[in-house]
Amino acid sequence: MNKINGDIIFFELIFSDIKKEYKNKRKEYRKARRKHIFYNKNYYIRKLLIILLVLLLFASLSFIFFNFYFITNDIDDHVQYDIVLSYPDDSTMTMENYLLQIQYLESRYNHNANRLNSEYWGLYQIGHNIRKETGYGDISKSVFLNHPEIQHLCMIKSLEMYQDIMKDYINKYSGTIVDGILITESGILACSHLIGCEGTKRLLDKGVIPEKDINGNPIRHFFKLGGYKLNFDNINFKKLNSLIKKQ
Repeated sequence: MNKINGDIIFFELIFSDIKKEYKNKRKEYRKARRKHIFYNKNYYIRKLLIILLVLLLFASLSFIFFNFYFITNDIDDHVQYDIVLSYPDDSTMTMENYLLQIQYLESRYNHNANRLNSEYWGLYQIGHNIRKETGYGDISKSVFLNHPEIQHLCMIKSLEMYQDIMKDYINKYSGTIVDGILITESGILACSHLIGCEGTKRLLDKGVIPEKDINGNPIRHFFKLGGYKLNFDNINFKKLNSLIKKQ
């Protein structure tokens, strides 16, 4: 056997040993890996359970927050879903208190209320067109603002006008629930004062009453002025002026 053939056989023997050793090492590695996974499977199960518990806790807190925030909370920026099925039928539901509620929402009982360059004046923030339609359009701004009795009369006339315009909607929607609010005549008239009769009709027909209009006025609060006993012929003006004198 020559030297070249001897070298070839020598290297083949070496590579054969290396190959066997590699296979043996690979078998040991796989065996060790399977053993490692087997003995540590409890660790992975515990880790998975912890993750599931954290997710469950997060879901529970989210559910509690949702219920508290959207159902039990009664703040202006969110819709109130707890439905009032009836309004009180007592001495507080008078025409005077109804007008006082509107005064508060519109001007905080300020008979001089008038934003710069605004056509809306006084306790009820009555606009020029309504003052004109109710027969008070020729009265000057200074006289109107300094005589609350005129403002009361103008407001009463406007409510009577809304009542006539909205009579079909009053008959149709009174006693029904619209977007979580019990609708009554006094609520419809209050909203008609705020956004007009046509705007009120659209909201009722659409069945959606937003918290506020584009000017930030609380529409839902006006609709919630429900259940008041409307009497346009016998009003205690002294009671209406009692809060004005404190301004």
